Amino acid sequence: ISADQSMLLLLARRTAEDRLAAFLLSLSKRFANRGFSQTDFSLPMSRHDIANYLGLAAETVSRLFSRLSETGMLTVHGRKIHIADINALRQQAEGCVQATAS
Repeated sequence: ISADQSMLLLLARRTAEDRLAAFLLSLSKRFANRGFSQTDFSLPMSRHDIANYLGLAAETVSRLFSRLSETGMLTVHGRKIHIADINALRQQAEGCVQATAS
């Protein structure tokens, strides 16, 4: 519960892209801590649940997954995630990457 509260506080003042990137990095770290791949994993939640968790609309989450895929940070196949550029995703989570208009 404490980790979830910390995550929510961290995300409160971030952009939607930053929130999703931070969420994916958090999952990545949790999987790595359990001995699984930090770059290849299945989402344990639906996009709708992720949207609720991050305080976003489900459509926004779907758009953001597409945008992060287009930038080459990750690939998405249903719930399967491959983080192709973890450093870029970290920068995004920190708010250092400027979104480009599509």
